[in-house]
Amino acid sequence: MDILEKNSEPENESGNENGTENGTDLIIKKSYMSPDDDIRLKVLEALFEPNGLKPNIDYISKKTGLTRRTVYQSLEFLREKKVILDYHPVLDISKLGYSLISLSMLELDMTNAEAFEEFRKKILSDPNIVMVSGLMGLDSYNFMVKGIYRSIDEHNCCIRDKYYSKFPGFSALMKQRRVLYFPLGGSNMYKVVSADHQAVKMLVRQ
Repeated sequence: MDILEKNSEPENESGNENGTENGTDLIIKKSYMSPDDDIRLKVLEALFEPNGLKPNIDYISKKTGLTRRTVYQSLEFLREKKVILDYHPVLDISKLGYSLISLSMLELDMTNAEAFEEFRKKILSDPNIVMVSGLMGLDSYNFMVKGIYRSIDEHNCCIRDKYYSKFPGFSALMKQRRVLYFPLGGSNMYKVVSADHQAVKMLVRQ
């Protein structure tokens, strides 16, 4: 729980949060905050809602030299064409405890339609899984699954408890499985850029 102190002044230059409780202005000290405490997680979750973040029309107009109307219409057009899918923050999830990405290459027996449908339902509802895709070019592997975890142990426990233990047909469906682990943060990361931004930059330079 955050520790509060009374303060009648507006938000100061140190960037402390202001709140009001029973008519009294309060400051929440940053020293008592944590990136993954309840309040900060509520704020982060709200940023991923449809109206959590919106583009700054005035800034884009000033940056590009285009009128506000042109900027607005361009954004609407790009949304309609599904070039822009959403506006959301870019997070360093290692600061929230998720310091490992797993990349699993799977060879699934696609002739086992019933088991595959059960697998599909389970993996779509698995909160640790962030991407599932068909795979080509790596021997007989036909699926790639990307997940986020706190550790290798957590990854192994999740796979065991969610799939092998509760899905009787999983072992028969899974012909081969190869897993790569990518630690996040620190000196292990040599280059991390936005693929979205890079694609736009390369098109602008053509």
